[in-house]
Amino acid sequence: MLYKTAKRIVIAVIGITVLLLSIVGYVLPVIPGIPLTFLGLAILATEFIWARRLLRRVKASAQDFVSKFTGSKKVTAPATGADSQQSAANHAASGSPGTSLPTSASANPPR
Repeated sequence: MLYKTAKRIVIAVIGITVLLLSIVGYVLPVIPGIPLTFLGLAILATEFIWARRLLRRVKASAQDFVSKFTGSKKVTAPATGADSQQSAANHAASGSPGTSLPTSASANPPR
């Protein structure tokens, strides 16, 4: 239990420090502010739910901003974790045509 608490404190200190550096980066041209904001939130999101939710919203806002200027459609992220493993297993088990490997012509010569 002491290990988990210490880990959360260390991650919080590192994440908040990176976020503070990102604020400084918005003012100074030497430090990149926007990437440090994403990095700080990503560090905090490893331990804190609120940071994970905030990071998700910031990512969505950034994608909307970029798509507005590039004219591209919004790209949805692929499923991660157990969702993608389960969907891959279901897709392979369904026997759909795209799941089997193609055979070469030399492996099955015509009769």
